[in-house]
Amino acid sequence: MKKYLDNNFILTIILMVSIIVAFIFSYEFDRNLYVGANEIARAVEVKEIIKNDEIIDKIEIKYDWQIAIPKINLVAPIKEGSDTLTLRNNVGHITGTGLKSGNIALAGHTNTANYKNGVFFFDRIDELNLEDRIYYRINNQDYVFKVQDKKVVSENDLSVLDECEGVKLTLITCIKGQYNNRLIIVFIEDDNLQI
Repeated sequence: MKKYLDNNFILTIILMVSIIVAFIFSYEFDRNLYVGANEIARAVEVKEIIKNDEIIDKIEIKYDWQIAIPKINLVAPIKEGSDTLTLRNNVGHITGTGLKSGNIALAGHTNTANYKNGVFFFDRIDELNLEDRIYYRINNQDYVFKVQDKKVVSENDLSVLDECEGVKLTLITCIKGQYNNRLIIVFIEDDNLQI
């Protein structure tokens, strides 16, 4: 009987240690998975945006792939994909759309009733108006865009992802209280600015 108890005691200890180790690895995996862009942040560089020899914006360069919208105090990292996990801590680049030319389509979350986790990078993009600027950076190349159009479309309207001549930037997000619709903001390149 004593040998049986000793074996059970040893098995119990092994089981407890295994659970603790599994918990630690699980925690580290989850932490690394959800920290996302925060770990790829680098030293902040500030770029001045000049128009007619005047500084009109100062943009923080925090990530190798990012957008910055001064009007709503947004600097956000971009990652490939538009799935829930990607959008939890990043703005997502919609796979199959342009990266440096064509229709560059980006998705981000808004704080809606059906999604409560993560960072809501696009929570204030509804405040953007015609001519407001956005700065897009990829691989040390900077682009300046200005709002050309703002509209609401059905969530099934994929025409907003269609290719185009030249370059444009399309932001897509949910609308609070309108779960079957999406807010679309289209930007065109602003050639009048120097970075």
